[in-house]
Formats: sequence, C-alpha cells, structure tokens
Amino acid sequence: MEVYAGAGENRVGHESCKSVLFELSIDEAMDARPFADITSISHFGEGEEEVLFTMGSVWTIDSVKEGDDSLWTVELKHCSELDSKLGQLFKQLPDDNTFIALGDVLRELGQHTKAKNFYYRMLNEPLIPDEIRRSLYYKIAKINIAQGEHFEALNNLHEALKLFPVVETNTVPVSSQPLYAHGIISSPLPILYNMGRMYQKTDHYTEALKYFTEAADIKESDPVDRAIVEDSIGDRFECNMNVSLIAISSHPYS
Repeated sequence: MEVYAGAGENRVGHESCKSVLFELSIDEAMDARPFADITSISHFGEGEEEVLFTMGSVWTIDSVKEGDDSLWTVELKHCSELDSKLGQLFKQLPDDNTFIALGDVLRELGQHTKAKNFYYRMLNEPLIPDEIRRSLYYKIAKINIAQGEHFEALNNLHEALKLFPVVETNTVPVSSQPLYAHGIISSPLPILYNMGRMYQKTDHYTEALKYFTEAADIKESDPVDRAIVEDSIGDRFECNMNVSLIAISSHPYS
C-alpha cells in the first residue's frame, strides 16, 4: 500500500520542504490488529484506495530512501511484536480506564470534541470513584480552557473541586504530577490554580486572588508548583496596582 500526495510541484514558498511517499507493508495473515479495505465505501470513491487500521496499530521504519525530484520514500512495516507488547499493557489496565485512555489520546491529537465525548461517557457511569470523576471534570475543563470557554471551564473545575474530601487542614499529599500533567488528580492544587486563571481571564480579580491564595496555602505541594502559583499572585497584585493607579489618575481631583 502506498500513500502519495504529489511530488511538491506546487510547493511555492516552501522549497526547503520535502515530499515523502509512505509505503506500508502489511502481513495479511496477522490478525492481532485487524484492518479492512474500505475503498468501495470510501468518501473518495474507487479512484483512491483506502484502508482502515485498528486504533493502536504500530509501524516500524524499515528504510528511508531519497529518490528523484527530491521525493523521499519511507518503507513502514506493520509490527506484530510491538502490537503484542501493547496488548499486554492494555490487559493490565482496568476496564473503566478505556474511555479515559481514548479521550487522552484524542485530546493530545487536538480532537477536543471527540475527547469530551469519551470523558462524558465515563461520567455517565454511576459506579466510578470520586477520584476518577473529578479527574474527568478536570480534563474536560482543560479542553474548555484550550478552546477559550472560560465559564464552562469554571463550571467543570467547581465540579471537580467538590469531589475532593473535606479536610480540616491545608495539608494534602504531595502530587507526583506537576500542574500541567495528565492523569488522576490527587491534589486540589491544579484545580485551584486553574480556577484562579479563569477568574483572572474573566476579570473577576478578587475571586482569582482567592483561589490563587488557596492553592498557595497547600503546604505540602511541589516547590515548582508553589512558585508558579505565587508568581500568579504577584501578577494579580501588580494588575490591581495598575488598575488603582489608572483610577486615581482619571479622578477629577487628582
């Protein structure tokens, strides 16, 4: 099977780029990762062959060759050995993590709407524990943030925060994941921090400072995370000072 999109004859302004032809070698006897020829029902019609591969298929690079007219050929081989290893890893995952894993992959690929669909499907499961549920709300909120949906992000962050157990002190276990990491949210710090960011984005500066301060008050947080939060608090005070100075300078008696 070959994937080809031209030899770059219309590459005006991008002369330094190269055209690449991918040749995919498939062992039809291998059934670990099914695939199907869907040319007959393809949107592109009979004029272009199309094969559908199972999500998670792995390819190894056999060779990379430079041909005529600056056309490079990359030969790929469907790898059953790595597929087998991936299968063993997937078997170690609990069944209730399937949609989370798919959502995470789609989110990394920028398929935000599809990722949210998988996360919402997980939220509809009545028996998932609170730590999974709050992580799902947080993941959806991160997509909202990426899409500029500040109020939707705040709603989901509030839902995530509700699912943390109420404690009498601000001491929580140190999270092994930084503010920008994925996975299970074990500390409220990234939620509080992002709530502060969203309130700051929507010009609710008092609320922003409140949540930044709550995040900074978590005693056993990662030092790098604390530095990021405290820097945000500094920015908030600087902004308040600038607003105050503008108000004073515009006063008729100043």
